[in-house]
Amino acid sequence: TGMVETWLENTDKANGLWWAADGKLYACQMGAGRRLVAIDPATKAVTPVAERLDGRRFNAPNDLVVDAAGGIYFTDPAYGRKPEELEVAGESVYWISPDRKTVSLAADGFKRPNGIAFSPDGRTLYVADRDADLTWAFPVEGPGRLGKRRQFAATGSDGFAVDARGNLYVTPKAAAIRVFAPDGKLVGDIPLPVPGANVTFGGPDRRTLFITAKDKVYTLPMKVSGGG
Repeated sequence: TGMVETWLENTDKANGLWWAADGKLYACQMGAGRRLVAIDPATKAVTPVAERLDGRRFNAPNDLVVDAAGGIYFTDPAYGRKPEELEVAGESVYWISPDRKTVSLAADGFKRPNGIAFSPDGRTLYVADRDADLTWAFPVEGPGRLGKRRQFAATGSDGFAVDARGNLYVTPKAAAIRVFAPDGKLVGDIPLPVPGANVTFGGPDRRTLFITAKDKVYTLPMKVSGGG
């Protein structure tokens, strides 16, 4: 409709939203909580999902994806944190088991991991390293287990979207959405008035690309639907 209204107040800098098969909205809280939460869309009740790793608080959980079994992968950069505030070593990717009882390290060695997404078949996990200006691809070898990473593209980003053909839509440090084919080749740019922050497919048939950019949300009708 073009109208915007507040859905939930006091979200503790919620980021990286994901609607899961259980009907709940999962979110990364980058603020004081430093945690992942589940939000009931009917009651808007917020339930903690993961708050600590071996008793230590996360840095600033940023983005997440849910795998087919219900496990959650999420990135944990240190945005807005002073060195003395950090309790875990490095800025990494973690995995939460489907029963929510286990949190384990899935991948490390990043400068600043940010966006995260699956290929449509769930066999590849993409992770953006924004400060290194790189995108990595990891083979998914099992629940919470990633294989050796490979450089997918020499472009970092804030957020990701994947279409049904496996093309990856990224938000580089430029006024455009950059599109890569599944083999990492550049397809082209979708120009924007300002740099984008995040991107996703939505709408009744998932053929609308939604793009957040500063204080605006842009929509673009597509000939391909969202994947994953």
